Amino acid sequence: MNVYDPSSDTWDTIANFPIPRASSISFSINGIGYVGLGNDDTNGFNDLWKYDTLGNAWIQLASLPSVGISEASCFVLNNKAYVVTGRDSAFNYSNACWEYNPTLNVWIQKNNFPGIKRTGAFGMNINGKGYVGLGTDSMYNYLIDLWEYDDINDSWIQKTNYSGSPSSKYFNFTLNNKGFIHTTYNEFWQYDPSLNLWSQKTNIQDTIINYAAGFNTLNNGYVLYSNNYSRPGGTILLKYNEASDTWSTVINNSFIRNTWNSSITIGSKGYNGNDIYDASTDQWLTDTSNTSWLFSINGLGYGIRNSLFQSYDPLTNLFSIKAPLGFASATQLFSIGNKGILCCIRYNDFRSTSLGI
Repeated sequence: MNVYDPSSDTWDTIANFPIPRASSISFSINGIGYVGLGNDDTNGFNDLWKYDTLGNAWIQLASLPSVGISEASCFVLNNKAYVVTGRDSAFNYSNACWEYNPTLNVWIQKNNFPGIKRTGAFGMNINGKGYVGLGTDSMYNYLIDLWEYDDINDSWIQKTNYSGSPSSKYFNFTLNNKGFIHTTYNEFWQYDPSLNLWSQKTNIQDTIINYAAGFNTLNNGYVLYSNNYSRPGGTILLKYNEASDTWSTVINNSFIRNTWNSSITIGSKGYNGNDIYDASTDQWLTDTSNTSWLFSINGLGYGIRNSLFQSYDPLTNLFSIKAPLGFASATQLFSIGNKGILCCIRYNDFRSTSLGI
């Protein structure tokens, strides 16, 4: 793991994530990121780690007092995380529900999930209650039931079954105290807890939706996905407006030339691959610099150009060669506080830099 300091133009080595894995859980509570559980195709893991941005280290926390669990559902209620269902490395399915309290660093087993044991279910917080539903059972049958969890009473109540075609979910988000899910059959549904009712909403028009992630901000729902079956596919960002039940395109790079880029923002412009979006004029421009953008710090963009790590100043339109990066791989970027984390999950490699946000 490496941290870049733009004030001194230096890279320092810090701790990598300890153990690579797949099918893990992740959540954030009070500005701290947590990663744990999962498997490495052979062994299951029951460990949990948090990333300390001040100490630049991964800190191991209390392990789940159970066998390692993969493909579990997870949601957060009242600053506690809940891990529900999943399977172990021998494909024994679970209906356990565990609460993790980060203040006390303890796991407490709660009342079991009453539904069929499953993997791949969604988990989300809607208006202070936890919801778990769909997924597949041990015979790979699709499930349609939905359950509500009350953390105060440690109780589960079955709610109205999902009304769409039996399927697994591609992405979900919450918006205005309602839950929204999109499934493998390209069906988009809303669940309203106040009415205990499922309603089908306008489907996304694209027929191929892979590697999707849903989120909400500014009273809209968003999904970022690829429209190609292979990992190097298009990059599409859509916005969902609940009031009009409509989808609109924010970014459509169906034939993006460098699909491993991160998207960055410098001033009023967004940079992604070979495209620049100018929000002040609502126009798309072409980026001819051939830069693989990584992140932005204090009004400057940073990326790989001509095999060198360089900064870009949009005011002067000039690039400057910076300290050698020391690695080259496909990365993703996320932020915790004022730190940006460059991740190469496949190779257990995490790299960090101050973001000035």
